[in-house]
Amino acid sequence: MVLKYDSLEKVKEHVQYNNSPVVIYGAGMIGQIIMPYMITSSGMLDNLLFYVDGDRRKQQQTIHIGPRHNTIEEIQ
Repeated sequence: MVLKYDSLEKVKEHVQYNNSPVVIYGAGMIGQIIMPYMITSSGMLDNLLFYVDGDRRKQQQTIHIGPRHNTIEEIQ
């Protein structure tokens, strides 16, 4: 399912209300720098399952968000 919202606040509300899992697609600069900040500042870290990326060079690398170490998974 793809959800489209016009603000991070609406995404946060949806995730918290439904206890929805969060998967981040893309481990480029935005995925490694911006998304960790957005996930932690919005309180969605507990809902983050993993990152996925189609670039094999990025797969199995780790993105650190707070105390968590998130491995970048392969898209299947």
